[in-house]
Amino acid sequence: ELVEIRVSEQGNGRVDVATPDGTFLVSSTLTELRYSGVAASDPDAIFPRITLHRIDAASGVVNPTGIAFEPHLSSGELRGLLNMRDVQLPQFAEELGEFSAKIIDTLNAIHNDNSAVPAPNQLVGRNSGLLGSDAHGFSGTTNLSIVDASGATVVSVAVDFSANQYRVNGGAPVGFGGTLNDVVNAINTGLGANGSASLSGGVLTIDATNAAHGVAFLQDAAAPSDRAGRGFAHFFGLNDLVQAAVPNHYQTGFSAGQAHGFTGGQTMQLKLINSLGQEAIDYTLTIAGTSFNDIITQLNNPTTGVGKFATFAMDASGQISVTPKPGYEDYTLFVPNDQTDRGGTGIGLSQLFGLGPGARQNQATGLAVHSDIVTDNNRLALAKLEISAVGALALSIGDDRGALALDAAENQVQQFAAAGSLSGAPLTLSDYSAQLVANAARAAAQAESVAENREGIREEIRGQLGEISGV
Repeated sequence: ELVEIRVSEQGNGRVDVATPDGTFLVSSTLTELRYSGVAASDPDAIFPRITLHRIDAASGVVNPTGIAFEPHLSSGELRGLLNMRDVQLPQFAEELGEFSAKIIDTLNAIHNDNSAVPAPNQLVGRNSGLLGSDAHGFSGTTNLSIVDASGATVVSVAVDFSANQYRVNGGAPVGFGGTLNDVVNAINTGLGANGSASLSGGVLTIDATNAAHGVAFLQDAAAPSDRAGRGFAHFFGLNDLVQAAVPNHYQTGFSAGQAHGFTGGQTMQLKLINSLGQEAIDYTLTIAGTSFNDIITQLNNPTTGVGKFATFAMDASGQISVTPKPGYEDYTLFVPNDQTDRGGTGIGLSQLFGLGPGARQNQATGLAVHSDIVTDNNRLALAKLEISAVGALALSIGDDRGALALDAAENQVQQFAAAGSLSGAPLTLSDYSAQLVANAARAAAQAESVAENREGIREEIRGQLGEISGV
């Protein structure tokens, strides 16, 4: 029941017990199975393996050097439990993570392009891992306004990233440089004494100077700001509605030639392990060079990196993909240890690019409404900013366009990535949720059917044994 075995009687009357592939459990010598459990489990945990140890027939001493037992398990309850732990549950967690990531991204995109009334005095983003020295990487235009308690415009700044220019209250364009520091300085100059912006530790913050004033954003309708598919406020998470334990996307907006921002000599450990617990490589990356491309080249080196087993590549959105080489499709990349830190932001290389199983499987973990909104539901962005002249109304309490946009979110078509056993496809949130539930139900029904079938076979064998014993 626990492990499938083969029993063979020897000429001397001895009975040997082995697994179907011929690994002896009992023969002329005895064996012992060993396993040390883990105190806590998460998607990034590397579970200890079940090992098989020979016992010396004379002394009874167990050989401390065992062999991996899991590759020799073909069926039985133990094989089923291991398959559930290492394959089925991670696949479902990845599917659920993809669903949660799209929920977060969709709702936050809407919420960041709308505003509460009155507008919040301060907007604080998430830790993006970006540095002031990074190229801003945005195109298009975003608008931000400081509004007073009545919703009237105090000052409005339009930032055109494509032209590297900003306008204050619709005035003449003023140029700025190509880095995020330049963007922050442009916003500060544009807001003047009415507000301020800062980028520190990867977190963008924008404040209204007067405690009775607020900050609100609006994407340009004709040419919305964009970095890796997200607007300026959305990318930095300035007015997020929902959050989770890990980032909901890893499209960083970087290009391979940009400065990686890590300190030389910092390290990150990688392991490639398959579903049977077999390890292809245990590799430690030591940061060198200056660009992301230098890091990718290190990783792809077939001799000093992991290039023999997998290929790392950065796409146009700044996301790093890991593609196993032929023969290693069943292997998963784990990151047991990451000591890297991008420019003092506290964001390591694996966290920045979502390396390791937990990057996707944990995207549903801790999914919740942002704590600021839970504390004060007046922070819900239900209205849309109007770009108006100074003193004219920009936000009104009766405006419910933000609320209507949130209500319509479930019917927006999203491009879902392949996750677990589900292939990538353009679907609405409601369609994907139905597919997710149906897939889980189908897997459960299949498992139940197999269990019933095997129970029937077992009862048949018991009946035949009973007849033989009766004779």
